[in-house]
Amino acid sequence: MAILVVVLVCAGGFGAWLALRAGGWLSSFAAAPSWRELVHGGTNWILFCWFADWSWRAASPPFLESDKLGLDARIYLRGAQAWLNGGDPWNATVQFHDAGTYGFHFAAPPPSVLLCVPFAWVAEDLFVAAVIVAGFAAGFYILRSLGLPPWWIVFPPLTIGILSGNPVVIGMALLLSGRTWAAPIAFAAKVYLGAGLVAERRWRDLAIVAFALAAMAVILLPLWMQYAADYSSISANIAHESAGGFSATRAAPLFALTAVMVALLALVDWRAAWWLAVPALAPFAEFHASIFALPVISPGLAALLAMAGQPADAFAPWAICAYAAWRLAWAGAGLAGLHMPEPLAEMGRLVKPRPDPPGSTGPAGSPDPA
Repeated sequence: MAILVVVLVCAGGFGAWLALRAGGWLSSFAAAPSWRELVHGGTNWILFCWFADWSWRAASPPFLESDKLGLDARIYLRGAQAWLNGGDPWNATVQFHDAGTYGFHFAAPPPSVLLCVPFAWVAEDLFVAAVIVAGFAAGFYILRSLGLPPWWIVFPPLTIGILSGNPVVIGMALLLSGRTWAAPIAFAAKVYLGAGLVAERRWRDLAIVAFALAAMAVILLPLWMQYAADYSSISANIAHESAGGFSATRAAPLFALTAVMVALLALVDWRAAWWLAVPALAPFAEFHASIFALPVISPGLAALLAMAGQPADAFAPWAICAYAAWRLAWAGAGLAGLHMPEPLAEMGRLVKPRPDPPGSTGPAGSPDPA
C-alpha cells in the first residue's frame, strides 16, 4: 500500500504539471491561432492520449489490481540476498496470489546480482519504493537527454519499466549520461545496454565494460560457474514466466524476417538498427525493452510500440519491421530522386533532431529523414 501511495503521489504531481501545460498551450494558441500549431499540438495530444490509454491497459491489471508493483525490484533484491546468504541466486523467487499461487524467478546474469548487493540490507518495501521513485527520476532524465517532452513518461514501455522497478530504466539513464564510469553500471543493470554502446560507437566504453566483465569473471568465478550450471533451468523459467517474451525470438520465421529487416536497416542507419535490435531480437525481451527505441524514436514508431497486447501478438518486432521497411523505402526514394509525401515523412521523422550523443566517436547515424 505504501508503494502504491508513492506511485499515486508521483502521478498526481505529473497530472498537475500536465494541466498547467495544457492551459499554457491553449492560452498561447488563443493569443496567436494558426492551423499549423493546431495540427501539431493536436497530434501531440492524440499521441499522449494513445500512450495513456495503452499504459493504463498494460499497468492496471498487474500493478493496480494485484501486488505486482515493483515486481522486478523485489526479484533482483532477493537474488542478491540469496547469494550473500550462501544460496543460489537463480533459485530466488517472488510469490504472488492474485489468480492462484505462482512465482517469478530471478534470471539476470551475474553482473546484475552484484548491482543489488550494496542494498541487500535494506527493507524490501523501502527498496522497491526507492527504485520506483528513482525510476521516475531516471525516466525524466532520459526524456530530457533525448529532447523528448516530459509527457512521454507515459510512453507505455517506459511506464511499465518504472512501475515494475526494472533496473533497465536507471541503466538507460546512466548510459545516456555519456559518462565512462557509468557504462559498466549500466551494463550491470541490463546487459542488453551493451547494444546501445555499439549503437553510439562508444568503443572505449565498450572496452572498459569488457575489462570489467573479465575481471568479474576471474574474481567471482564460482558465481559464474553456478550461472552456467543453472543456465538451462534459468532459460526454461524465463521462457515460461515471460510467455515467450515480446520479441521475435518466439517464432523462427518471425525471427528470420526481423533479423533481415534490422540488418538491412543497419545499411542506412547503423544507430537505429542497434538500438532497435534489442526489442526486436533479444531473447525473452519484456514489453519495457521497447524503451531502447527512444534514442531513435519517431511518432509513427512510438505509436506502434505503445501497443502492449499479449506477447504472442509480437507488436514490437512487427512495428520495427514496418519502420525498417519505411526507412529503406525512403532511402530508395532518395536515390531515385523522389520525395516522400510530407505526412509520411513526418510520421517517420525523429521527434527532435539531436547532435552526436556524449561519448560517441564518429557520426551518430544517418541523417534524419526530412
